[in-house]
Amino acid sequence: SSCAVDLMAALTRMAGAVLLLAVLLLAHSTGSHASCPFHRKKAVSSSTGKDWFGEIPEAENSRDPLVAINDVFHKVYEDAGFAMLPTPIVVVESDYLVVLRRNKDGAFQRDLSLPFTPVLYHDLKMVSHITFMLTTGLGPYLMGLQPFPLTLLQSTYQGLPVINATLAARFSDPTVLQRQYTIINRVYWFLVDALDAKAVKSDAAVLLAQSQASDIMLNVRDAGIAQINMLIKTLNVLRNDVLKPDEWDGLRFIVHTSHMADEKNLVSQVFSRLLSKDPTMPDMGPNDPNWRFITLDDATMDEDTALALLRTHYTDYYGGQEFFSDSFRLHRDILADAAEAYLNQLYPAPPHK
Repeated sequence: SSCAVDLMAALTRMAGAVLLLAVLLLAHSTGSHASCPFHRKKAVSSSTGKDWFGEIPEAENSRDPLVAINDVFHKVYEDAGFAMLPTPIVVVESDYLVVLRRNKDGAFQRDLSLPFTPVLYHDLKMVSHITFMLTTGLGPYLMGLQPFPLTLLQSTYQGLPVINATLAARFSDPTVLQRQYTIINRVYWFLVDALDAKAVKSDAAVLLAQSQASDIMLNVRDAGIAQINMLIKTLNVLRNDVLKPDEWDGLRFIVHTSHMADEKNLVSQVFSRLLSKDPTMPDMGPNDPNWRFITLDDATMDEDTALALLRTHYTDYYGGQEFFSDSFRLHRDILADAAEAYLNQLYPAPPHK
């Protein structure tokens, strides 16, 4: 009967939902979906020559039936998230927007790449880095941890005239050009004094940094403006010349950024203004028209890992909404609430005076 069919369909959905909840509950930890306390952690080689510790042996014993079904969980979790991913997807990889599409086998592959960073951005950045290089390189010496960095200072001193001779061809704006001459000139005379004395005092290094700060921040401003303008143009090319209207409307972006520059990074700010229908609205998950991009840091620099992160967002938004009516619940450590409650018992807050 139709009632029996409806009942079976409901039971099937319920069973699938229970399985998904089990998958999702075991998949989350503070700050990163990949660092769940219940996730199988693969050993990763490090510069120390030692592998990163993984799970305890009991949690990796494949002969244990509970471990075996947990292995199935990992496969189900990954496959479900991969199936939910749209196509195409754009990954911001350093200076390029890289378009990834599913091929006939369903796997993602590169379709094309579009640069969005002008040469001016890098030239301004690299001139600014000269001062940072010296002050950072002198840091261990000034702290008494290393000897005077004679080789660094000598090679920089010898290289500055060569760099100086290229500046006119790099910077067409007279004001910007003069600023670069000024930055390099300050460094040059700092090096003259340092190499003559075979020593640098801490206040001299601080004085160099502070004397350069305002000009370097003007370089930062000009570099940012140049990159924003080119990024906007590149996004318009992507929207008007590369993608179909429905592809653009459903497009998702993965923004790579450095760990330290994650907050308010330039590309994310541009995307929040241009991609969301209302940039003032919060991100409510992949079914919300405002949800268009995620960010990831230097720990995840390859496309496979980027896609893995994105598929985790899809399963987490879906599961959070299904079970908790909160798309973001699984973006917090699943242990967070219980941990907070128990720790409050162990370590009660002192009474207010």
